[in-house]
Amino acid sequence: MMWKPGRFFRKAEFTGVDIGTEYIKVAAARAASGAPEVTALALAPTPPAAWSEGLLAGEVVAALEKIVAEAGAPAGKVIAAITGEKVISRDIRVPPMPRKELESALRWEAERYIPVPLEELVVRSVVLGEVKGERGPELHVLLAAAPERLVRNYYELFLRAGLNLVAVDLQSLALWRLFVGASRQKGAGSWVILDIGAKFSQLVIVRDGEMAYTRVLPQGGSGFEGIKTLDGSGSGPELSEINSAIFRMAFEDYARQVRRSLDWYLTQERQSTIERVLLSGGAANIEGIPGHLAELLGVPVEIGEPPVRFNSRLRQTYNPSFAVAIGLALWELVR
Repeated sequence: MMWKPGRFFRKAEFTGVDIGTEYIKVAAARAASGAPEVTALALAPTPPAAWSEGLLAGEVVAALEKIVAEAGAPAGKVIAAITGEKVISRDIRVPPMPRKELESALRWEAERYIPVPLEELVVRSVVLGEVKGERGPELHVLLAAAPERLVRNYYELFLRAGLNLVAVDLQSLALWRLFVGASRQKGAGSWVILDIGAKFSQLVIVRDGEMAYTRVLPQGGSGFEGIKTLDGSGSGPELSEINSAIFRMAFEDYARQVRRSLDWYLTQERQSTIERVLLSGGAANIEGIPGHLAELLGVPVEIGEPPVRFNSRLRQTYNPSFAVAIGLALWELVR
């Protein structure tokens, strides 16, 4: 997988839309000399009707149409992601085999690993690469499933908003594209991308430039007592609040969830260390979060700086809230 500034995509521009629990984030990107270029960014509150009445509520359609128009993002090639507990994803290993045999094998694996009848789901797989197994080479496959009705609702939502949804993607793949795939220097070793949203967090472990493990954590920034905002403005609690006993208790519980995921990976993969953690998502804007998490995990933590260019005419500057949306916009620019 690598960024490909191919002639076919040089003039193409894609729009990524991340509909979060609290905010809708929009980004557009295109191929450019040296690195992908972000051409549009915008953020607006997610209407409460999205969760009380459903995605097809009129308020949600209007909000989506408005934010994409305000961003100046193209409506013809849009990519979105389904987030949270609705998506079931599993990292599996299978022996190398021809594509047709692989499809049959993956269906059997899906029935084995996904605790929901497959006829109710849209199931997709991505071959992430080849790894060394105990008995020889194995294919590392990311298996993902989402309720068919939810996927249909996404397509209907974007259609009503006048947008052409060309793909429904995974948050984990979007984050890999932004922080790894868009870079020409993939690097060695194991490290982590941790995107902290309002209700959920997406954890991605990268090893030698490839996605090695991914997990959705059922807790996000809204679970931290004392947090006032996740809108990317940086106007959250002061450092004194972050060090409060109530916040520390909540945040330590969150850090334990992250630590358990890291320990499981290190044990399963027989790896020795995680070198660093890159933060993204709205909660990464809160003052003191990187240092506090580094103290609890015993690993260096920093806010991720994406290796992309930002158009000088952008009205909105980058902040970590936009990470998934930008990664979605790189859908056909990074492979």
